[in-house]
Amino acid sequence: MKVFLNWSGEQSKSVALGIRSWLPDVLQAVTPWVSASDIGAGARWNRDIDRELGETTFGILCLTRDNMTAPWLLFEAGALAKTIEQARVCPYLLGIEPSDIPAGPLTQFQAKRANRTETFELVQAINTALSERALTTAALERTFDLWWPRLEQVLAEARTLSAAPATIRSLPDMVMEVLTEVRSISRRLPQSGAPPRGQGMTEEQKRMHSRVQEVRQAVFQDPMIKERGITESVIGWSDDLVTLTCHSPRGEVRGKVDLDHWDRCDGEEFTRLVVAPIKERLAADFDAKPKPSPPSS
Repeated sequence: MKVFLNWSGEQSKSVALGIRSWLPDVLQAVTPWVSASDIGAGARWNRDIDRELGETTFGILCLTRDNMTAPWLLFEAGALAKTIEQARVCPYLLGIEPSDIPAGPLTQFQAKRANRTETFELVQAINTALSERALTTAALERTFDLWWPRLEQVLAEARTLSAAPATIRSLPDMVMEVLTEVRSISRRLPQSGAPPRGQGMTEEQKRMHSRVQEVRQAVFQDPMIKERGITESVIGWSDDLVTLTCHSPRGEVRGKVDLDHWDRCDGEEFTRLVVAPIKERLAADFDAKPKPSPPSS
């Protein structure tokens, strides 16, 4: 499985190269890829990177205080978001907090700090993406414990490299960031089935809202879904897929269907080509995940 490492600047490059060397020792089925040239050079965006992105399953954005607004880093982050699911793109933070990330494209991803606990959470997410090649939880913990000191040393050395000084953000700047994020959330609400605010909906919005409710009702009343404890959902759209993301006792599970079928089918055809495949894929994703370990007595 290909993991794309995105970087800009000396600190970030040091982290990316360290992860490239370290990660295959923890997860042997993973092949990390790091570009040799800096993000600041326009020549970096070339056919090699385009090809690597096409083969990528997981993306790690190596963020430091001095590269959070680097144009090419943001450009590659956007390309990653379009190529793979948002849940499989992770900003990895060295010397900064999630709250330090300015409003913009990077805030759509769930960030992890460069410490032991959150690095293990990142590795767990990559391991989950391996599907049938994933390690068991016990095996992953043992392997991570064995190799963590080596990455810890890399991170310590990276912290000694020059970085931009911390800046004190003004209150108006922080208020504007909150306002931008609230507006962004509001714009996304119709995609998760909530009707838009204001009086009335367009015919297309009504149709979309009806379909979302139809899918949710059919999925969560199905015995196959109930017996697996699959609950709640968020529906998202990409260029060619509709994805229903749900919670379950074994973690997050997804059911996907062609956007073409979602848009064009009605009645029994919608049930057969949209609802049924989503239920089957949710169940299959659940069944493919390892059972949680029983609590130790």
